[in-house]
Amino acid sequence: NNGFVISCGGNFGTPRLVVLDTGNVGIGITDPGGILDLRSSTANCMQFGYAGGTGAAHKLYWDSSKVYISADPGAGYGNSAIWLQVDNQCIMSLTSNVGIGTTTPSYPFSVCRDTTGLISRIYNTNANGEGVLIRAGNASCKTRAFQVASTNDTKRFTVNSDGTVGR
Repeated sequence: NNGFVISCGGNFGTPRLVVLDTGNVGIGITDPGGILDLRSSTANCMQFGYAGGTGAAHKLYWDSSKVYISADPGAGYGNSAIWLQVDNQCIMSLTSNVGIGTTTPSYPFSVCRDTTGLISRIYNTNANGEGVLIRAGNASCKTRAFQVASTNDTKRFTVNSDGTVGR
Protein backbone atom coordinates (compact mmCIF):
# COMPACT_ATOMS: atom_id res chain seq x y z
CA ASN A 1 0.00 0.00 0.00
CA ASN A 2 1.14 3.58 -0.45
CA GLY A 3 3.58 4.26 2.33
CA PHE A 4 7.20 4.02 3.40
CA VAL A 5 9.12 0.88 4.44
CA ILE A 6 12.59 0.27 5.89
CA SER A 7 13.63 -3.37 5.65
CA CYS A 8 16.67 -5.58 6.18
CA GLY A 9 18.07 -8.23 3.86
CA GLY A 10 18.16 -8.55 0.07
CA ASN A 11 15.15 -7.88 -2.15
CA PHE A 12 13.55 -5.71 0.55
CA GLY A 13 13.87 -8.53 3.14
CA THR A 14 11.90 -8.32 6.39
CA PRO A 15 10.16 -4.97 7.01
CA ARG A 16 11.41 -3.33 10.22
CA LEU A 17 9.67 0.05 10.06
CA VAL A 18 6.47 0.75 8.14
CA VAL A 19 4.68 4.08 7.70
CA LEU A 20 1.31 3.69 5.99
CA ASP A 21 -0.37 6.40 3.96
CA THR A 22 -2.90 6.63 6.83
CA GLY A 23 -0.09 7.88 9.08
CA ASN A 24 0.04 4.72 11.20
CA VAL A 25 3.60 3.66 12.05
CA GLY A 26 4.57 0.05 12.67
CA ILE A 27 7.78 -1.32 14.14
CA GLY A 28 7.95 -5.09 13.85
CA ILE A 29 4.56 -5.23 12.11
CA THR A 30 3.60 -4.60 8.47
CA ASP A 31 -0.01 -3.53 9.04
CA PRO A 32 -0.03 -1.18 12.07
CA GLY A 33 -3.49 -0.88 13.59
CA GLY A 34 -2.84 2.35 15.48
CA ILE A 35 -0.86 5.57 15.33
CA LEU A 36 2.13 3.65 16.75
CA ASP A 37 2.06 -0.16 16.76
CA LEU A 38 5.06 -1.99 18.26
CA ARG A 39 5.44 -5.76 18.01
CA SER A 40 8.33 -8.09 18.85
CA SER A 41 8.80 -11.75 19.62
CA THR A 42 12.12 -11.07 21.38
CA ALA A 43 11.87 -7.67 23.15
CA ASN A 44 9.28 -6.49 25.66
CA CYS A 45 10.62 -3.07 26.54
CA MET A 46 10.63 0.52 25.27
CA GLN A 47 13.08 3.05 26.67
CA PHE A 48 12.77 6.82 27.04
CA GLY A 49 15.65 9.07 28.03
CA TYR A 50 17.68 12.19 27.31
CA ALA A 51 20.20 12.27 24.49
CA GLY A 52 23.72 12.73 25.80
CA GLY A 53 22.66 11.67 29.30
CA THR A 54 24.25 9.05 31.49
CA GLY A 55 22.49 6.23 29.67
CA ALA A 56 19.67 6.15 32.24
CA ALA A 57 16.25 5.71 30.72
CA HIS A 58 12.69 5.27 31.87
CA LYS A 59 11.31 1.97 30.65
CA LEU A 60 7.96 0.58 29.66
CA TYR A 61 7.80 -3.22 29.94
CA TRP A 62 4.94 -5.59 29.16
CA ASP A 63 4.06 -9.26 29.25
CA SER A 64 0.90 -11.15 28.31
CA SER A 65 -1.21 -9.58 31.08
CA LYS A 66 0.55 -6.58 32.66
CA VAL A 67 2.26 -3.29 31.87
CA TYR A 68 5.10 -1.97 34.04
CA ILE A 69 6.50 1.58 34.04
CA SER A 70 9.90 1.93 35.65
CA ALA A 71 11.63 5.16 36.60
CA ASP A 72 14.63 3.18 37.87
CA PRO A 73 16.45 2.03 34.74
CA GLY A 74 18.37 -0.74 36.46
CA ALA A 75 15.41 -2.15 38.35
CA GLY A 76 13.36 -3.95 35.72
CA TYR A 77 9.88 -5.08 36.75
CA GLY A 78 10.39 -5.46 40.49
CA ASN A 79 10.86 -1.79 41.35
CA SER A 80 8.41 -0.32 38.87
CA ALA A 81 7.16 3.14 39.74
CA ILE A 82 3.66 2.40 38.40
CA TRP A 83 2.00 -0.95 37.79
CA LEU A 84 -1.20 -1.16 35.77
CA GLN A 85 -3.02 -4.44 35.34
CA VAL A 86 -5.11 -4.74 32.19
CA ASP A 87 -8.22 -6.23 33.81
CA ASN A 88 -9.07 -2.97 35.62
CA GLN A 89 -8.23 -4.29 39.08
CA CYS A 90 -5.99 -1.35 40.00
CA ILE A 91 -7.17 2.08 38.91
CA MET A 92 -6.12 5.68 39.55
CA SER A 93 -9.07 7.85 38.62
CA LEU A 94 -8.99 11.35 37.16
CA THR A 95 -10.01 12.66 40.60
CA SER A 96 -6.81 11.15 42.08
CA ASN A 97 -8.76 8.40 43.83
CA VAL A 98 -7.08 4.99 43.81
CA GLY A 99 -9.13 1.82 43.62
CA ILE A 100 -8.24 -1.83 43.89
CA GLY A 101 -11.00 -4.13 42.66
CA THR A 102 -13.12 -1.21 41.44
CA THR A 103 -13.10 0.99 38.35
CA THR A 104 -14.95 3.79 40.18
CA PRO A 105 -13.19 4.53 43.49
CA SER A 106 -15.33 6.89 45.60
CA TYR A 107 -12.68 7.69 48.21
CA PRO A 108 -8.98 8.57 48.08
CA PHE A 109 -8.28 4.84 48.62
CA SER A 110 -10.95 2.21 47.91
CA VAL A 111 -10.57 -1.58 48.15
CA CYS A 112 -13.49 -3.69 46.92
CA ARG A 113 -13.73 -7.46 46.63
CA ASP A 114 -16.57 -9.96 46.58
CA THR A 115 -15.29 -12.61 48.98
CA THR A 116 -16.28 -14.41 52.16
CA GLY A 117 -12.78 -13.90 53.60
CA LEU A 118 -10.82 -10.83 54.64
CA ILE A 119 -10.04 -8.24 51.98
CA SER A 120 -7.04 -6.71 53.68
CA ARG A 121 -4.26 -7.48 56.08
CA ILE A 122 -1.72 -5.02 57.42
CA TYR A 123 1.26 -6.79 58.88
CA ASN A 124 4.58 -5.35 60.02
CA THR A 125 7.20 -8.10 59.80
CA ASN A 126 9.68 -6.23 62.02
CA ALA A 127 9.67 -7.69 65.55
CA ASN A 128 9.95 -4.15 66.98
CA GLY A 129 7.61 -2.63 64.41
CA GLU A 130 4.47 -0.73 65.19
CA GLY A 131 0.92 -1.02 63.86
CA VAL A 132 -1.34 1.44 62.07
CA LEU A 133 -1.84 5.15 62.70
CA ILE A 134 -5.22 6.61 61.79
CA ARG A 135 -5.36 10.36 62.11
CA ALA A 136 -8.39 12.60 61.54
CA GLY A 137 -9.41 15.99 62.89
CA ASN A 138 -8.13 17.15 66.27
CA ALA A 139 -8.80 16.21 69.88
CA SER A 140 -11.25 19.07 70.42
CA CYS A 141 -13.82 17.89 67.89
CA LYS A 142 -15.76 14.68 67.23
CA THR A 143 -14.35 13.75 63.83
CA ARG A 144 -14.68 10.10 62.87
CA ALA A 145 -11.15 8.64 63.03
CA PHE A 146 -12.18 5.00 62.62
CA GLN A 147 -15.52 3.44 61.78
CA VAL A 148 -16.96 -0.03 61.20
CA ALA A 149 -20.17 -0.20 59.16
CA SER A 150 -22.49 -2.85 57.73
CA THR A 151 -23.13 -3.45 54.02
CA ASN A 152 -25.42 -0.43 53.67
CA ASP A 153 -22.92 1.81 55.54
CA THR A 154 -24.94 1.71 58.77
CA LYS A 155 -22.58 2.72 61.58
CA ARG A 156 -21.78 -0.17 63.93
CA PHE A 157 -18.73 1.12 65.79
CA THR A 158 -16.99 4.52 65.72
CA VAL A 159 -13.88 5.90 67.38
CA ASN A 160 -13.81 9.69 67.27
CA SER A 161 -10.70 11.86 67.18
CA ASP A 162 -11.45 13.06 70.73
CA GLY A 163 -11.20 9.46 71.96
CA THR A 164 -14.91 8.79 72.49
CA VAL A 165 -16.29 5.48 71.26
CA GLY A 166 -19.82 4.79 70.11
CA ARG A 167 -22.08 4.35 67.10
